Amino acid sequence: LHRQTLVGLKLGDKNEEERELQQLLRTHGQDIPIDGIFNKITEKALKDFLQAQKFYPSGQVDENSLRKLIGL
Repeated sequence: LHRQTLVGLKLGDKNEEERELQQLLRTHGQDIPIDGIFNKITEKALKDFLQAQKFYPSGQVDENSLRKLIGL
């Protein structure tokens, strides 16, 4: 997948991009299932990750949070 497609992911989305996001969150220590569904568990993991990175915990993937997730 092209990681740029992860920008804009939010609660309720269901597809392969969510699966990739969940895998990235797991590499950063978030213990979440990888099921391809952006549910409350994924949203909380993303918010926790964003807060730990000193970003506003919006619960959505934006350019800055994506860069942190992929290690740029």
